[in-house]
Amino acid sequence: MDSELQAQLNGIKQQTNSGLDNQKQAAILLKAVEETIVEQNGELSPIAYFGTLMTIVEQAITNESPVISPSVYLLAIIFPKINANVLKLKFTDIASMLESILVQYNNDAPVVRSTIICIEYLLFAIDNTAWSSETLSKKLFQHLLNLCVDARPKVRKRASDAIKRILSNPPPPTTNHPCCTLAIDFCSVVLEDYISTSGGSKFSKENDSEVLDVLVFLKLMITVFARQSRNDKIRAKLDKLLKALLGLPRRSSGSGDVILTQWVFEVLDTLLNSNNEERLDFKVVDMVVKSLIELSPYENDSILTPTWLAVLTNGFFRLSTYVCDYELGNLQDADKYLVEFITYDYDALFSSFFNRIFTTLYQSNNQIKSSILEKSTVLLSSMIENGVSKSMIEKAKSSNDSTLSQIIQLLEGSLTDIHQRENWGHILLISAAIFRRLGSDSPELIHQILSHIMEFRDDSSFSSSFPYKLEIQTALQSAIQGLGIEMFLSYVPLNIENEHKNQPRRPYLLSNICDALQEPNVTSEWSPYRILGPHKLNFFVSQLLPLSDRMLVKAGGLWETGRELEAKLYETLGLQIWSLFPFICSSLPCDVGDSFGFLAKHLGRVLTTSPTQLYPSLPSSADLRPVVCHGLENLVESFHLLASLTAEDGDDDEKIRWKEVSVSLGKEVIGKIQKYGNRFLSSLCNIYTAIDLDVLQNLKTKGQALQVIHEKSIQHYEKTIKKILLIVDPTSLSDYFMTMVKILLEKQNITVKTEVDLLSIYSILDLVLIMIPFLEKSDLQETPLTIFYNFCQDHIKEKDATFQKKSYKCLTHVLPFLTTIQLNLKVLIDNLLADVVLSNLSPGSTRLRVKLIQLVVEHLEDKELTLYFIPEALPEVMLATKESSEKTRDSAYDCLVAMGHKMIEGGVGESIESLNMNDDESMDESKPHKGDLSIREFIMMVAAGLAGETSHMQSAAIASLGRLLFEFYDSMNIELVTELLKTVLLAMSFKNREVTKAALGFVKVSIVCLPKDVLHVYLESIITTILTHSRDHKSHFKSKVRHIFERLIRKFSYEEIDQHFPQSDKKLILNIKKRKESLKKRKAMDDADGNNGKSVVKPVKEKAFVEAFHDSGSELDSDEEKDEHYIPEKFKDEGKQTSKLKSQTIIREDDVIDFLDKQIVSQVSHVKLSKKMNKTNDNLKKNSDGRYVIDESDSDEDNAKPVISEDYYKQSLASEVSFTRAADGRVKFVKRKRDEDDVEGGEVTTTVGKRWNAGTKKRKEVEQDNNKLLGRQYKAKRAGGDVKRAGMPDPHAFIPLTSKIVGNMNKSTKLDGTLKNILKAAHKGNEIGTKARSIKVKGINKSNKKHK
Repeated sequence: MDSELQAQLNGIKQQTNSGLDNQKQAAILLKAVEETIVEQNGELSPIAYFGTLMTIVEQAITNESPVISPSVYLLAIIFPKINANVLKLKFTDIASMLESILVQYNNDAPVVRSTIICIEYLLFAIDNTAWSSETLSKKLFQHLLNLCVDARPKVRKRASDAIKRILSNPPPPTTNHPCCTLAIDFCSVVLEDYISTSGGSKFSKENDSEVLDVLVFLKLMITVFARQSRNDKIRAKLDKLLKALLGLPRRSSGSGDVILTQWVFEVLDTLLNSNNEERLDFKVVDMVVKSLIELSPYENDSILTPTWLAVLTNGFFRLSTYVCDYELGNLQDADKYLVEFITYDYDALFSSFFNRIFTTLYQSNNQIKSSILEKSTVLLSSMIENGVSKSMIEKAKSSNDSTLSQIIQLLEGSLTDIHQRENWGHILLISAAIFRRLGSDSPELIHQILSHIMEFRDDSSFSSSFPYKLEIQTALQSAIQGLGIEMFLSYVPLNIENEHKNQPRRPYLLSNICDALQEPNVTSEWSPYRILGPHKLNFFVSQLLPLSDRMLVKAGGLWETGRELEAKLYETLGLQIWSLFPFICSSLPCDVGDSFGFLAKHLGRVLTTSPTQLYPSLPSSADLRPVVCHGLENLVESFHLLASLTAEDGDDDEKIRWKEVSVSLGKEVIGKIQKYGNRFLSSLCNIYTAIDLDVLQNLKTKGQALQVIHEKSIQHYEKTIKKILLIVDPTSLSDYFMTMVKILLEKQNITVKTEVDLLSIYSILDLVLIMIPFLEKSDLQETPLTIFYNFCQDHIKEKDATFQKKSYKCLTHVLPFLTTIQLNLKVLIDNLLADVVLSNLSPGSTRLRVKLIQLVVEHLEDKELTLYFIPEALPEVMLATKESSEKTRDSAYDCLVAMGHKMIEGGVGESIESLNMNDDESMDESKPHKGDLSIREFIMMVAAGLAGETSHMQSAAIASLGRLLFEFYDSMNIELVTELLKTVLLAMSFKNREVTKAALGFVKVSIVCLPKDVLHVYLESIITTILTHSRDHKSHFKSKVRHIFERLIRKFSYEEIDQHFPQSDKKLILNIKKRKESLKKRKAMDDADGNNGKSVVKPVKEKAFVEAFHDSGSELDSDEEKDEHYIPEKFKDEGKQTSKLKSQTIIREDDVIDFLDKQIVSQVSHVKLSKKMNKTNDNLKKNSDGRYVIDESDSDEDNAKPVISEDYYKQSLASEVSFTRAADGRVKFVKRKRDEDDVEGGEVTTTVGKRWNAGTKKRKEVEQDNNKLLGRQYKAKRAGGDVKRAGMPDPHAFIPLTSKIVGNMNKSTKLDGTLKNILKAAHKGNEIGTKARSIKVKGINKSNKKHK
């Protein structure tokens, strides 16, 4: 049975005890089905499941049993695995039963969804005859169509997907599905019925949801309908459907419902999408586009208008493809309607729609929303790039009243109209599109637009106040890409030397040209075979290079006279011009064949002349040779790529033709460059091997090594030499290679080699390594390559470490290119094992020597030579596994594996019967080795290292045995494996930490790769042996031992391991168990939070061994714990250090704490409790342990927003105590006032357009915010005091207790002083009033006395 189906069924059977009834019922039923099949002596195959479940379903329908739901669910799982012939044979019975289920259980959504799956695979299996003869097939399909407008979303989705799959795969041999017209008619009827009803009727409102469901279904299916519209009947039905679809917006506009209209636009957008490669019928596209133009929504509708513009973008692109194919002659059988449209209607439709959109949106007095303007810019740019035909361009050249001429005049007028300045950004992007389309065909048509744009750029206020700098740059880059550098600079000269008195200097154009050259070449459907770019090398050589020469010469003269600033300026301009060369070469220049000869002279002069002689006295002593190399590399690489194109399966005729033209052009240009290939190769090789003594000696005085300096200085030329070697004649290359070898042979005769001589030899060796892969192979006994091979063999004994290392490197590169006869491995082996070679071996050559040994082993064919060389080289390779360099260790392990494979190839004879480690016999290299080629023989050779005198050799032997066991345990017999395991366990008793560490690694490898039955015999020995190393007080291997026990528990079980544990060590395995349970609990919590989507990448075998042997980290430990152990204390993250302040201890764990756990520190917090933390809510419930109990409920409170953790990094930048770090690491605090908004620091996003008054508006907003503070809202407009405001408190003096005032010393003090003055004035006024009242009372009393 299929493994995927088996896994799915096993997952269902595990739900027997599930709390959900539907899962439980399905599991119980599946087990019953399997028991029934087994009782009848049947095989558990899909057809057996199918027959049993069909019987159960039939009985359930008859008896109306509740088992119908799980049985249909299981049937839906089995159905995809049933052979199509079985479904065809039983079609009538199956279809009748499925129809009965749909009718009888229509209200049960899970049953309906499962039934849909069964119907889908049933209808997918039948052939065209069944569709034509069986009425049940179309009846079932009609049921699916009805379910597409079902009220239940999951049912609708399942039915729609089923119909799409059925219709997308018509039964052979037909290309159109018989039910395609049925589906189209279904949608048309629903839409037409809705359109025919009145907008306010109750029936219409009830059908709104049904129409919406049909539109969702159409968005999924419209491309399937269009794909089959080549049939006349289907095309007529589709036309009818589209007319009904286009009638919906008019119908829904009366009710103000824009949702249906928006969905109509989305359906049409899916139909016309440019990513859809299916070619639509022209009449359909024409009808849709013209109807959409009539359905123009309100110009400022932010919902409908962007979608409408996007649909028309794809619509006009579709129309342009027909026009393009017609003009290119690709439509040989074009019908009359298409020809008439292209001849008479296309230009008028294009022009009228472009003018309408442009005048409505860009020249309107209304404030058009930015999203609409952006979509319209995309539309108009696409129309120009894809829709401007060749006939339109020809008419524009001859007449100013043509369609294209009017569009160009419209753009020109807009760029000069100050009233449209808010939309200049969008107009500039449209101008960029017209540059790309017309630049190469008709540059004279766009000259005036370019002039207007340059007026913006040359204006003195451009840098300070022009808001559309990015759009200007985009337009200029498009003009450079479309016109080419030569034509562009003829319209807009650089004028650096002020040769045009009436124009400004434009050195800034050099950077624009550089940016434009880095963009890909402009391509167009109207010129499919225009492969080369518009730029010319001739213009660079004849115009730009002389200008650069004048700039650099002038810079040198100014530098000598002391005018340093001007000298650096002119030098920068000269170097900027040279920096264009690599990018011009990578753009496939169109005149390489004619101009490369002239260019080669200039490039050769630069390469062969010293930088100080070429342009003396330059401020920076610039070297132009790397720039020349980069340019040559790009030129050769780009055209070599063209010449190497090949046709692939699936390419159509047009693509094959394009590749043929590209290959022809590439080979033609490569042929021109090839004539100068030998000269460039000679020049580059001379530079590569030349030693500049003056420069090197100057740098040496600064303490730098000559070799490092020289290698850095020549690294630019290596890639260029490789590219040149691609096109050089093989015979010439062989001759030049022989010349290099002769130079090496001459230099080896020098008795006393100076440092310069050695540097020259190093450079030549590196150069020869570059050439080796490009040499022609030859079977001759003596070739330049074999001579070099013998030279390298003679120099692996050199005492100079670098010379020796490069000799080994050359040998590793040469070996794969020589035949067995040419290699003469006997001589090479004698040289490798010579005493003088071994005595002079430098540590830096170890990795390359091991790699060379591996290559020699892989090339060995003679059995006797193999049995001689492997034992001799084995000790050295084993010791290399203990090197400090990881690359060396990896190479040593690879060499061991290669030796093992070579031994397996030799035979299966075994000469050593047992492994006795009690013998005093050691690895004696002088003793001849006898035995057969087998893996056992090889294992015995490696195991002999355990008898070595040093612990280093013993640990290396154990590590090597672990790698071989990991690689070849399938090829070993049980006796050999058990002997190895016993031997390593015995070695673990050695009183040496290095050997013990290697033995523990071997045990881990054994646990990983050996089967349980083999390990089970020695399980008790393994446990008791490794436990001795966990009791060490210094705990050197505690983590390794813990990891081994974790793997053992995973391999066997906790109970089985526990049986062999001594009572004194029980706490270790208990601790592992607790940690494992805690890990499971955390994983379960993470899975509940949705964090289980991490993908697991299986490591390759080499990495898996390294992880198994060397990794000692427990799987229960976190990664941070491993990393923190190796980080010095002063470099650890301050945020992770434990606070040393006085604190109280809080245990932050909802489970029992395991104090043996390494993470106990992370579970216990040391914090200083504040008063707020002590104030707890006593109303919360507590259990018997004193823990708080929080009731979980499904109330709305559970849907509250989650608490967002604080972003401390953001606070450090935006808070009142924000700070930054200087270059030396010091902290600088940024002074911010508390009432300061984040306006200045925040990012202000503005769209294209509306940028002129952005700063003013922002300042006004800040002023309005400030006016809300400090009671300013009470201030009178025309008076000096305050006034009362409606609905607000009286304007009495007070200090507002806001966070923006309190704590600010300046504002608090100011307000405090204001309050004191008010109080003093009030107190003084009170005293004056009191005195006045007392005086008045006294006066009254006196008058009363007089009266009396």
